[in-house]
Amino acid sequence: MVTADVGGGNLKGNVAALLSSLGFAGYSVCVRSEPNRDWGPVMPGYALMAIVLCGTVTLIGGRSLFPPLQDIGRAMLHGGVFIVLGTTLFNHASRHIPAVAMTVFAQTETVFVPLWIFLVLGERPAATSLVGGAIILAAVIGKAVLDARPRSASPTPASSTLASSTLASSTLASSTPASPTPAISTRAGQ
Repeated sequence: MVTADVGGGNLKGNVAALLSSLGFAGYSVCVRSEPNRDWGPVMPGYALMAIVLCGTVTLIGGRSLFPPLQDIGRAMLHGGVFIVLGTTLFNHASRHIPAVAMTVFAQTETVFVPLWIFLVLGERPAATSLVGGAIILAAVIGKAVLDARPRSASPTPASSTLASSTLASSTLASSTPASPTPAISTRAGQ
C-alpha cells in the first residue's frame, strides 16, 4: 500500500512506522493477556510517556516546546479524542475478541487513512494504496464473515470417522437380506 511513498529519503519515517507496528503488536498481546482487566487507568501513563518522548525528540531537533495555537488544537483533537476513543474501544474489544482477530480488524485503520487524507487534505492516494486497501478490507471482511459463522460441534478425528463408517457399513450389511452379488468390503485387505 505504501510502495509509492517508500523512498531512500524516508528511512527514518519507515523505521519509525515499523517500530510503531511492533509496538502495536506488543500492546495487543498485553491487553489480551488479561481480558478481564480494565486497561483504562493505564492510559494516562501512555500519555506521560508520549509527552516525555515527543518533548525529547522536539528538543533534540532544536524546535520549541511551545507550538502555535492551531497545532495545539490539532494535538488536543488527535490525542484527546481520536487516540483516547480508539484505544478505549480497542481495550474493550480485547475482552471479547482474540488478539489475532483484534489486530486483523485494526488493519481497517490502514484502509481509512488514505480515505480521510483524501477527504480532509485533498491528497489523491496512489493506485497501489487503493489496491492494498482493497486487499486489507477483503481480508478483514473475510475474517468477520468466518468468525460470524456458527461453530460446529467438535470435529471428529479421521480415525474415528473411519471407524464409524466401517461400523455403519457392517451394521447395514448385516441388516440387509443376502443378495446374489458378492458384498464389497470397505476395509483394506478383504
